Amino acid sequence: MEVKLPLTPLQQDVLKCIFESFRSREYPPTITEMQRQLDVTNPGTVHSAVLALEKKKYIFRDGKKIPRNIRLTSMGEKLFEAEN
Repeated sequence: MEVKLPLTPLQQDVLKCIFESFRSREYPPTITEMQRQLDVTNPGTVHSAVLALEKKKYIFRDGKKIPRNIRLTSMGEKLFEAEN
């Protein structure tokens, strides 16, 4: 059984940004786009939330330095489908 760790409010907001981007544009947002959408002053804050989501297995990233490298894991896809 896979254990899902709880998400912080910021992690939930970042995950929602990712879902909305996939829903509306069919590709993931950049850190800068999420920063602007969430009105966060420091991109490092968003980056930390993305790292936490990756660690908690909701997303994975293809290549750490490539923009728009965020992909949903099967657990993330289940949440995304539940949102739709």
